[in-house]
Formats: sequence, C-alpha cells, structure tokens
Amino acid sequence: MKTDKVLWGLLFLGGGIVLLLAALGIGMEFELMKVISSILLLGIALTSFIRFRFFLSMVPLAFVVYIWKEQLGLENVNLWLLILASVVLSIGLSIIFQRKHHFRSHKHSDTWSETKEVINDDEYVTIDSSFGEQTKYVHASNLKQVNIGGHFSTQKIFFDQCQISPEGLKIDISANFCEITINMPREWRIVNKVNVFAGSVKESDTLSADVRTPVELRGSVSFAEVDINYI
Repeated sequence: MKTDKVLWGLLFLGGGIVLLLAALGIGMEFELMKVISSILLLGIALTSFIRFRFFLSMVPLAFVVYIWKEQLGLENVNLWLLILASVVLSIGLSIIFQRKHHFRSHKHSDTWSETKEVINDDEYVTIDSSFGEQTKYVHASNLKQVNIGGHFSTQKIFFDQCQISPEGLKIDISANFCEITINMPREWRIVNKVNVFAGSVKESDTLSADVRTPVELRGSVSFAEVDINYI
C-alpha cells in the first residue's frame, strides 16, 4: 500500500471522526473548523516533507501557526511575514537537500505516482489534479492549447511526443499549493507570461533561443512551484 494513500486515508478518517463527535455533541468546546483545517494542512505538510517538497510543507505549517496563534501566545503575528519566512526557509532547505532529477526516461515507479495516463488529443488538452499525484504523457500532432490546473497536488507532464500547431501553442496554468513539472522538447522555448505570487516558475536549463519554437506560458501561480525541463 502506498505511503501517501495511507496518510490521506488516515487524515480523512480523523476528519470524519471529528465531524461525528461534533454531530453527537461531544467535544464541542473545541473549535471544529480550526481542528479540521489544521489536520488537512498538517497532512499536506507531512506528505510534502516526506517527498522533499519543502515549499508545500513549510507554507501549510505557517497557516497552522496562524490558525492557532492565540493558543500559541502569538496574537501579534503578521500573516504575510510568516508566509514570507516559510517561503525563504523552503528555498534554503531546497538548496541544501536538492535532488538530481533525470528526465531522459519515461519509466516511473509506482511509489512516485498515484495515476499515470496517456492523453491523445491533436489540438486541445486539459489536465487537472487536486489532492493527488499524476503523471501525464501527452501525444498530439497539432497541439494548440493546454490548460493545466493544480491544487494541493503534484504533477509531471511530458510533451516530448507532441508537435505544435502552425498557429503556435499556449499553455495556461492555474496552480495553487502544488508542484508542477513540465517536460518538453529542447526545440521549444518558453515565453513566460505567468503571474506569480509567493511561488516560482523555473527553467532547468539555459538554452540558446535560436531556431527554437516559442511556447507562450500564461496564467497564475500562487504558493506553488512550476519547473520547466527540456528533454
């Protein structure tokens, strides 16, 4: 049984028990929504930390601290400074414990991905993930538009089996509290027009822009990481 599956199962089981106790009038002296929110945020933090996803572990912890600031004696804590501190800490941890990734092969172990799927669509592709892990292989001969949504999730998307439409390619991203890795041919070149708030959009390599096909990347990234890898 996969570690992530067990963790999420336990988290939702705990949340269900809290709701049941509330329905029975037991433990009503506790603030129910705070408890449930903290359980889910701690679950996201723990799952992310196990996989060395420090951004998705530190930021939820910052929100947990803010939720319980009165009980912790931190009534004057500033939320934005707390989030900023968590982002800076996650960057430092990522630099120290950065792992090398190899994207030449399309073989992934089951411990990495909950779901794998090959998407065959010539023009328009939509990929969305919430509270899970996905690996997607897109096959297309006339790709025009890709919509990617990520919320509390981890995604790896491969475009190396795609041909761009003569009209060009636009990739629209909506990423919140997630990590998205986009793997694309080295012949493509990202034109970054993404709005970023407390997150990042990074390219793994610095390649010459000569005779490379531009791909417009747009949308929004909030409390999330988007990594571009050329393969």
